[in-house]
Amino acid sequence: MTNIKSTKHALLSSVLALFLCFAMLLGTTFAWFTDSVTSANNIIKTGNLDIELEYAKVVGGSITDWATVQGANEIFDPNALWEPGRVEVVYLKVSNLGTLALKYQLGVNVVNESVGKNGAGEDIKLSDHLVFKVVEMPDTLTTYTDREAVATAAGTEKGLKDYNSDTTALEVGGTDYVALIVYMPESVGNEANYRGDDIPTITLGVNLYATQQMSEKDSFGDNYDEYAGLPWDGSVGDVPAAVENVITITTAAELAAFAADVNSGNSYSGKTVKLAADLDLAGKAWTSIGDCESGKYFQGTFDGQGYTISNLYVDYSTDASEHATAGLFGWVDAAMATVKNVNVDGATVKGSHWVGVIAGYFTGTIENCSVNNATVIGYNVNDDANGDKVGGIVGCLNEHSYLNGNTVSNSAITGNRDIGGIAGSVAASTYEMKNNKVSDTTITYSTSKDYASAGEIVSGRTGYVADDTNVATNVSIIKSVVASTADELAAALKSTDKYINVTLANDIDVPITSLGQQTGGSGEYKLAGEETETITLDLNGQKLNITTTYWSNIGAKNDDAVFTIKNGTMTSSQATGTWNSYDLTFSNCNYVIEDVVFEKAIAFANTGKSAKLSNVTVNETHDYYAIWICAAGMDVEIDGLTVNSAGRGIKIDEEYVGSPAKVTLKVANADFNTAKKAAIMVKSTAGADITLSNVNIADTIDTVHAVWVDEDSAAYVDRVTVTGGEKIYEGNVVSTATELAEAVTAGKTEIWLLPGEYDVAGCGGKTLTISGTKDAVIKLYNDGEDGCDYAFGSAGTGVGSYTFNGITIDTTSNTGNYKGFAYMKGTFNDCNFVGSYSLNNANDFVFNRCTFDFKNGYFWTWAANSVTFDGCTFNGNSKTILAHGGASTVININNCAFVATEKGYTGSGDNTAVVEIDPTGANTYTINFTGENTITDSYAGWTRVKDDSTGHTITGVN
Repeated sequence: MTNIKSTKHALLSSVLALFLCFAMLLGTTFAWFTDSVTSANNIIKTGNLDIELEYAKVVGGSITDWATVQGANEIFDPNALWEPGRVEVVYLKVSNLGTLALKYQLGVNVVNESVGKNGAGEDIKLSDHLVFKVVEMPDTLTTYTDREAVATAAGTEKGLKDYNSDTTALEVGGTDYVALIVYMPESVGNEANYRGDDIPTITLGVNLYATQQMSEKDSFGDNYDEYAGLPWDGSVGDVPAAVENVITITTAAELAAFAADVNSGNSYSGKTVKLAADLDLAGKAWTSIGDCESGKYFQGTFDGQGYTISNLYVDYSTDASEHATAGLFGWVDAAMATVKNVNVDGATVKGSHWVGVIAGYFTGTIENCSVNNATVIGYNVNDDANGDKVGGIVGCLNEHSYLNGNTVSNSAITGNRDIGGIAGSVAASTYEMKNNKVSDTTITYSTSKDYASAGEIVSGRTGYVADDTNVATNVSIIKSVVASTADELAAALKSTDKYINVTLANDIDVPITSLGQQTGGSGEYKLAGEETETITLDLNGQKLNITTTYWSNIGAKNDDAVFTIKNGTMTSSQATGTWNSYDLTFSNCNYVIEDVVFEKAIAFANTGKSAKLSNVTVNETHDYYAIWICAAGMDVEIDGLTVNSAGRGIKIDEEYVGSPAKVTLKVANADFNTAKKAAIMVKSTAGADITLSNVNIADTIDTVHAVWVDEDSAAYVDRVTVTGGEKIYEGNVVSTATELAEAVTAGKTEIWLLPGEYDVAGCGGKTLTISGTKDAVIKLYNDGEDGCDYAFGSAGTGVGSYTFNGITIDTTSNTGNYKGFAYMKGTFNDCNFVGSYSLNNANDFVFNRCTFDFKNGYFWTWAANSVTFDGCTFNGNSKTILAHGGASTVININNCAFVATEKGYTGSGDNTAVVEIDPTGANTYTINFTGENTITDSYAGWTRVKDDSTGHTITGVN
């Protein structure tokens, strides 16, 4: 298909990643033994629940070794270029390694997916163009032998959908297999060919849950673990039959059936519903029990019996009705109704009006319930449903109600108004609240209503009267401000509240002079109050421009405050002057910066404090540094950074610092696109400790050394430590032939060449190491005898000793016969030679892992004492090594590859060998072949001795 072939190289350069979640659940509240106990030789020991999930790929038609998925995130090839016809298959193996029979459930789901654009500007969802198939293989693994077999098994039904296996029993020692197949059918065309930077991607998740099955027996049978359950798959079962007005629920599907029954009109008045097992709702969408809008409510007793409901997820955030109710229970409405002894862990509850984890709207009694690790949010939908009455336990408590002995911990509760740790609102004159506790929780409310209020236990606006038995510990109440103008923003940032939270409603230009009083000179503008602990500035996708005619230098009055800036773009209006007059400088307190694009350079002058940056981009058009860190003892941690700079990357510098102190810098997942110097520069007498992880410096001028120590800090190079990357002293780095000559004259013994061409001179008689990449090219010129280059020595300067690392040596501009450096001995590591090369004068040479690219040329050992080639590759079209000249020479060849593209011939028409021996006078040659050397068919053989001369020694060749 022509249209398919045209997409071959450009189609879907996308990532198919696999993130894995691995869990084992014991569905019981019993405390299990963790050791063996003996008494009179009667042994009591624990059962062991141990399930293992492993994966294996197919490479070249064969299965690879099995590896555990624990921590793995590249089960599918993350660098794959998906195109029509491509298939991938991964095999999973589930093994019961424990001593208990178990049951498990395996699931695969799309964690997230980014949408791309094709050439027509249309959205591309990669999942729409892939076939995803799960093939279960109980007990026995059957592998696919070829691509066609996999494609056939996958079928042609496109669409990557969630998969959940049935609950499967697995006996001790048992093993099951599953094949995960991903296939792009040949029928996919250019509609899936992405263009530009919008790359379609998919992240998959694999979840394996296991618990014990009813197998082992005790004195009364095998049903002691009958309630050990797996996470809910979203299905609705049946409500168990009542026994003496008591309904016992043991599965999430039964709980969902109970909810549906209440929402159909059964109030369960006079009945008791009991939990008899922990239930995992698995983050599936939950429909609250009872609905105020439709007039359906619960009037019975719900007794959790101390069991835990985990991963509750309720999302009524778009419900605009006045009587929306969100929670495990939506509406409970009867003085005799009771919810007790229920633990909820890991809940997310979203609503617009009356929002609580246990219940949205409640009349009756809630006692001895706990909520842990919850996120509770009230959204402003309209004037009636405006994100109000939001609480950790209950959104709104009605008349004749009782909240006793409940706890909320490690949670975040957010809304517009009437927000409380236990109850958002008490709409009652007759009620009781005692012995309730809130701890380690953040409560955030908005100022968008005149009567906005929040409280640690209950919001303060309604008739709640504090009771000393209700206790709050480590609870933060944060006022959230939405700023539409510069004045509103300035007022919010100058507030003396303990916690400041401000969100931009639109782009704002704020004069820096409106933010307070400058500390003096060019110092910072200190925000908030002396007691302010946190300042959170949510840019909300907007741009904040600080207008100024000089420094944009901000901080906080409280040096220990944490200033968070997130989710948008930030810049300043100052565009001229030195770097510190137009950058954005952050001073004196601690900073957290997340998901922000800076259109100017940024600087940290927060002496002795911390800065944590994640997913930050700095675009710098001036010839300065994108990020400046004052060498004043800061701890800077960066995870996710893009630097686009016409100048440099990051600089740690002691300028403007009275007493330099060591900086700790951690940089992970960063891309540097800079025009000057290294990605990171350090100039500090105190040094720096730098840790790097996944840092891309391919678009800097030094693609090897991520860190340079400033030339002015020569005495302090050892005080800069680098983990995960390379460092170099800037004084050893040169970029031109003139700088190279100056470095040699200055007595440098180690020199790093940046990419470019170099004409070397004046290095004779020295001991010197010259390093670089293959883009650093030393070109040889004819300034000696018939092509000899005397850059590294001559009869007058003596023989020097030189080491070359990684560079290219190019002789193609030299028209002489003796193309090489004279009067030297040298070691060449990982170098690339272009053009013929010869050795002059009786010295020793070593070539490690070098590549020689000859065209109508060869390597000439003229007058060398010894030459060693180790791990080298020779590419040419003729003989490779010519043993000839004014000295007897030992040539050692170990593990080398000789690749001739065509046959070469001697003057007499003979086909050339790898080594041709052509002695001068009485000189003899010793050729030692060791290791595994390889040769192409274009050569006549390994060696050829010219004119039948004798006295030579050749070893290692059959």
